[in-house]
Amino acid sequence: MRVVSRFRFLSALLAALGAFALAAPARPASIEPTPPAWLQWGGPNRDFYAPAGQLAAEWPENGPPTLWRRDLGDGYSAILFENGRLYTMYREGDDEIVVCLDATSGATIWERRYRQLPHPKHLAQYGNGPRATPLIVGDRLFTVGITGRMYALDKKDGSILWSHELWGEELGGRAQGSGYSSSPLAWEGSVIVPVGGENAGVVAFDQTDGHVLWESIGSTNSYSSPSILRIAGEPQLISFMAQELI
Repeated sequence: MRVVSRFRFLSALLAALGAFALAAPARPASIEPTPPAWLQWGGPNRDFYAPAGQLAAEWPENGPPTLWRRDLGDGYSAILFENGRLYTMYREGDDEIVVCLDATSGATIWERRYRQLPHPKHLAQYGNGPRATPLIVGDRLFTVGITGRMYALDKKDGSILWSHELWGEELGGRAQGSGYSSSPLAWEGSVIVPVGGENAGVVAFDQTDGHVLWESIGSTNSYSSPSILRIAGEPQLISFMAQELI
């Protein structure tokens, strides 16, 4: 297993966008379609389904035209999109970085950089970059780094609104060898994350100020991300932990 190249991921994303553009029917110059938002891990319904419309039957010999490209550091975080902006995370040296890019040019709009060394027991062969994908809710961007440091940021400028340490003394979460990997989930004014603490397997924080709304029974954390499913008409939170499905 090797660290995912963000450069290659972004190039593939742009190539796919180029293919859609080639296949799109002609429109009057004054009418521009609104690209759909992608606000969380897995997209609008957390199921990785993206309505594609009409696809190109083939690409040009040299591939779709490149609109822009830029390098980012190590990491597995996916890229979010909303209103012409891209959001993601990566590592550069000893710093974790949350970045907001202009979707048209790739230029940096803002970045939130903070020093975050991997846990001493971290398995470095899998890379040191962040694993979790951020989450956009309203005017907030929620992120969780490789050691479980969680931030609520103002998505306009990256300023810190509140933060928590999911691992360690604050919530009792236990370190994972390959780093914290669970992407946060929004639900009715809360943001939910697996923690893996003795008395806090999964925790829901208030989106506004970060206070704890509830803590579940203790469960050792895994690398999966929670989801909301409707079972018999009732919404239920499903989280696949290390030794059980809760």
